[in-house]
Amino acid sequence: NGDSIPQVQDARVWASLTNGAWCYFENKTANGNTYGKLYNWHAVNDPRGLAPKGFHLPTDEEWRTLTDFLGGEIQAENKMKSIGGWEDSGIGTNTSGFSGLPGGFRDSDGTFEDVIGSYGYWWSSSEKASSIAFARNLGFNPGDAHKDNLFPKLSGFSVRCLRGLKPDAADTYINRGLAKSHLQDYTGAIADYNKAIQLNPNYDTAYDKRGNAKAALKDYIGAIEDYNKTIQLNSKYDIAYVNRGLVKYYLQDYIGSIADYSKGILLNPNYALAYNNRGLAKYYLQDYRGAISDYSKAIQLNPDYADAYNNRGCANLYFKDYTEAIADYNIAIQLNPDNDKAYYNRGNAKYYLDDKNGACKDWSKAGEFGYSDAYTNIKNFCQ
Repeated sequence: NGDSIPQVQDARVWASLTNGAWCYFENKTANGNTYGKLYNWHAVNDPRGLAPKGFHLPTDEEWRTLTDFLGGEIQAENKMKSIGGWEDSGIGTNTSGFSGLPGGFRDSDGTFEDVIGSYGYWWSSSEKASSIAFARNLGFNPGDAHKDNLFPKLSGFSVRCLRGLKPDAADTYINRGLAKSHLQDYTGAIADYNKAIQLNPNYDTAYDKRGNAKAALKDYIGAIEDYNKTIQLNSKYDIAYVNRGLVKYYLQDYIGSIADYSKGILLNPNYALAYNNRGLAKYYLQDYRGAISDYSKAIQLNPDYADAYNNRGCANLYFKDYTEAIADYNIAIQLNPDNDKAYYNRGNAKYYLDDKNGACKDWSKAGEFGYSDAYTNIKNFCQ
């Protein structure tokens, strides 16, 4: 709020503090210029707020969300360390953009450990007891980006701020669940979403995200139950309708799928994914004209939508409009050069145009990218 935080250099004074304070490592301004300030946890927890407006100090769960997203504590360590400033081979890759520096720390008795250049410590806003709180560190050795147990609140550590208001506990579990889903740990994600729902039984987003994780595990009935709950809590949750529509599509309930996509589009007329997916359902109901109309709308909303071009090409293929189909497949491949299905489908269109050589080349390319059906065509038509 603009109030000053006292700088405390004297070790005995530091060790007896009951309020927030800061220092430079070894009380040297030069260290502050490189590594920033070290704060005790009282400064972190001050109700006036250490972070600037619009930011907050991360909870321990938010730190864990970060390390989980980066592949776990061992993998995260190298990705979070800066590419310079560490002793010898202790430097990292900084692929996370965290740029962690080894700024050392101040012990709770006010003394300084000789670890600058080898270790950096950062407070979380999570406390364990009246005198100890959680922190994270990056160290010279691999695997140190962990919750290094607990530290006295009078320790002097660096801090990092996160943009946005401090989340409640349910938000923290949601964020960690999203990170686990990104890593394809869907079972772990569901456990976090369960916890978020336990903390806030009316949290629509938690049900929607848990539905996505269940769908990834092919628990389609469970996913639909979660999407139903999401919509019950928030009837204008367009994404939940689209997600439920996709699961119904997987269950071959194409009419139900189209109804959900249509509801999602009604709520969000610029939802390109909803148009594309509704087109797929119409295609399987042999409404090819309707499918082409939806794919075209998806492309209008998102001209870089490679899958929509590929899907429209397939519908054009049904009408034996091979030239139009090839034009769509060309764009799909231009947008996504690894699009195995587009190569395979373009090969089919070329074959129907008696371009056997071009067809075989496309099928071969599709096979290289992992589309196994392409080899069947090669065997039957390219020998």
